[in-house]
Amino acid sequence: MKNVIGGLIAIILGVFFFTIFFPSFLNFLAGIIPFSLILGGGLIIYLKSGKRTTDDWDTNKISNAVSPTPPTQTAPTETEPVEKATENPTDDIPPLQVCILGIV
Repeated sequence: MKNVIGGLIAIILGVFFFTIFFPSFLNFLAGIIPFSLILGGGLIIYLKSGKRTTDDWDTNKISNAVSPTPPTQTAPTETEPVEKATENPTDDIPPLQVCILGIV
């Protein structure tokens, strides 16, 4: 329930500040769109300029591969029984840490 209330408050504040700073948001978009187009175009040119042939698949090298055999079944192993938990979980914690954590 706390997460829902926090999310609603964040949405309300976000809409409020978005309406107040809308001109600044448009100014940011005006600066970031050309920059991202330049970077995206450069990335596409870089990736497409690799030395590739028109047909990357060489069908002559494909052979009829045999499917792998399934793994053999092994019997499940027995495990040791789990020890019973202690009655008081703070028995293993030193007294100083108990006081700091407030687990008195």
